Amino acid sequence: MEEVAIPNYVDRPVQFFFWEIDEVAPLFLLMGVGILTDSMTYLMPPALFFTWRFSRFKLAHLNGLLMHMAYSAGLLDLNKRFPYGTIKEYHE
Repeated sequence: MEEVAIPNYVDRPVQFFFWEIDEVAPLFLLMGVGILTDSMTYLMPPALFFTWRFSRFKLAHLNGLLMHMAYSAGLLDLNKRFPYGTIKEYHE
């Protein structure tokens, strides 16, 4: 059997310059809202601040924290066996 090199970052989120795409998505969303409402000047400082704070939050915590928070809030299915993340005890 031949060894195959597997890249370390295969399942990482897409990068946009030095940010990950989930960090920059709120910036683009608020920029779009600012363009549509003709108030981009007012929305750019909060958008940049939120992006900066969110990137600092992600750096301070372990990988997968956002997925864990989504599971515990019930926004995502845990897996096929345990579909609901909000259930603390599961009897089959």
